Amino acid sequence: KLLEQARKEAKAAAAAERLEKLGEEQAGKPAAVTDNKGVIIEGDTGMVVRFARCCTPLPGDEIFGYITRGRGVSIHRKDCPNVSDLLEDPARVVKAEWAKDAKSSYNVTIQIVAGERTGMLLDISQILAGMNISITAMTVKADKEDADTVYVQLSFAVTSADQLGNIIKSIRKINKVKDVYRVSA
Repeated sequence: KLLEQARKEAKAAAAAERLEKLGEEQAGKPAAVTDNKGVIIEGDTGMVVRFARCCTPLPGDEIFGYITRGRGVSIHRKDCPNVSDLLEDPARVVKAEWAKDAKSSYNVTIQIVAGERTGMLLDISQILAGMNISITAMTVKADKEDADTVYVQLSFAVTSADQLGNIIKSIRKINKVKDVYRVSA
């Protein structure tokens, strides 16, 4: 297991180094603004932009683009779980950044680990409603080994990583909430 972990860490370090080198190489090149989803892509204008489901990037996250075969540019977070695989073909990686005036909303999923109690879901829903956030999906499961623990997975739309951070902070303050984190597919 330690050897496997060391290999993963080495692969991740190499990927981070390649991303940094890409940023340096493309620093002098002009950026092209796309009107697609609030992202600026280096190079061609008019490319189709889509957000990777593996890491669900949000404005405020550090991002890069990956030129897909037939589906335009896929936007990934720099800490995406798939970054090392994507960087094996550096010719398909392009610089990307968030447009300053982006006003879109982006789907995100969070996981909440909490102690089971009456009113837990009500408290979570009230926090989101107070922030004018509509829940688009919810899954609640009890822990099979620990009957006092529940797992709540919520999906909703936010406008930025900062907004998501505020939501997570607010949910962490709820009585018996043990952990809240962003889910990557």
